[in-house]
Amino acid sequence: MDPAIDKIKQKFTLAKCKAILNKGDNNYSDEDIIPVRDLLFDLAEINYNVFVYSEEKDAERKLQDEKIKQLKTNTNENTEEATTNEDFKEAA
Repeated sequence: MDPAIDKIKQKFTLAKCKAILNKGDNNYSDEDIIPVRDLLFDLAEINYNVFVYSEEKDAERKLQDEKIKQLKTNTNENTEEATTNEDFKEAA
């Protein structure tokens, strides 16, 4: 499990969740709160993992785009150099 998720779990103890959910006239038991809290933790972990995966894929795409750009630049430079060499040979 990721440390960020552990930190969230430590923040939202059963007592804190109970205090939040039992505001007003609500009176939820521990048995009512625990499954809801666990589900929210699971959803948070899924969301976090999707975010991390998306960030990794974005970084990979950017790196790939830079490599393609560099290859195109190198290809254009080589083409220009070859053309200049051929022009020089024809002139001689």
